[in-house]
Amino acid sequence: MLYRTAYRVLHTVIRRMTGSVNGTEYLPERPNFIIVANHEGFMDAPVLSMFLFERYHREPYFITLQEMWRVLGKRLARSLLGMIPMEQNRKTAVIDEAVATLRRGRMVGIFPEGHRNPDSALIAGKTGAARIALASGMPVIPVGIRNETGRTFGQAWQSFRQGSRRIHLTFGPAISLTEFFGRPVDKPLLVSATRKLMQAISALCGKPYNF
Repeated sequence: MLYRTAYRVLHTVIRRMTGSVNGTEYLPERPNFIIVANHEGFMDAPVLSMFLFERYHREPYFITLQEMWRVLGKRLARSLLGMIPMEQNRKTAVIDEAVATLRRGRMVGIFPEGHRNPDSALIAGKTGAARIALASGMPVIPVGIRNETGRTFGQAWQSFRQGSRRIHLTFGPAISLTEFFGRPVDKPLLVSATRKLMQAISALCGKPYNF
């Protein structure tokens, strides 16, 4: 209920910042699935979340670093903005929560780079997305994001006022990780699975992945 209230309040702002959306034919008919994307600017998650919510009429949940949810607190961040709060000393618990969220028929989004990266190349992906995919067995949909609206809140607000800059989304085919199933989940396997996810994102956003 709180998520839907926030959606109504922020709809106009986010709609104005949404640009082209391509590759929607690759999206599953219904949740549950995992979204993995590059992360360029402040409004990436809100724009992607609103698109998914409008398409499926279900709240997507994004794994979010502490700096984004500590003001609201974990409970309100979950119910109001669809966040799964990430704490450095509770990584296993976050993965468990993400898997449980998927099994309730929801979507879980994660930015494997870990933080906003407006540079011309992707940075090394963290292994959380691969862990969630392997633990849940759910489809993984890659997204390439091209954000013209800025990395920070201030830049995003200025872009909204000017009304000429947008965030563009490109979805790609589901990534198969079946080659990793049934094998011990160790660091080399997670690095290989993460590389496969990041290479799919790279092809969609046009940034090289050199890891």
